[in-house]
Amino acid sequence: MLSKLFPSQGNTAFRFLAPFASVSPYHFYVVQFITFLYTIYRFASRNYTIYGVVPNTYRDYPFKLWLELYPVQPSYYVTFQFIYEFIPFPSPDVIRWLQYAIILCAVFGILGIMPRFFSLVVFLLTLHIMGMTISIALVIDGATILITTLFVMSISPANSFYRLGR
Repeated sequence: MLSKLFPSQGNTAFRFLAPFASVSPYHFYVVQFITFLYTIYRFASRNYTIYGVVPNTYRDYPFKLWLELYPVQPSYYVTFQFIYEFIPFPSPDVIRWLQYAIILCAVFGILGIMPRFFSLVVFLLTLHIMGMTISIALVIDGATILITTLFVMSISPANSFYRLGR
């Protein structure tokens, strides 16, 4: 009986979810829709261009207690803020275009056009913009759930997403 419910592929693989192989992941469709919708709302309703006019002296991760323990914050590398040692910090116009790119990619994702690819692009760009807010310490934006959900979507199997024409 168990061999019919949980067939294995060869001797090495054990398919735990075999009884649910034909079930569509409707819960994942909802996560996809809400995540991209919230991303559109978030970046269409906020103006991140202010970070382009902040002086360079404010981009130093001023966490007083943690500064002695971690001279360089881990988010400095995770959010790709280290690239501004090699290139100039973006101007307000570049940051505005980053916002537009995030919104456009989220629209493609909500429409089901290459959703896995666009969730990865939105994840990386959102992570970078949130890194700007953390490095300047103007505000902690509360994007942890959004970034986590985008990360999960970007590493999920491609057949989990809804797509146009499928």
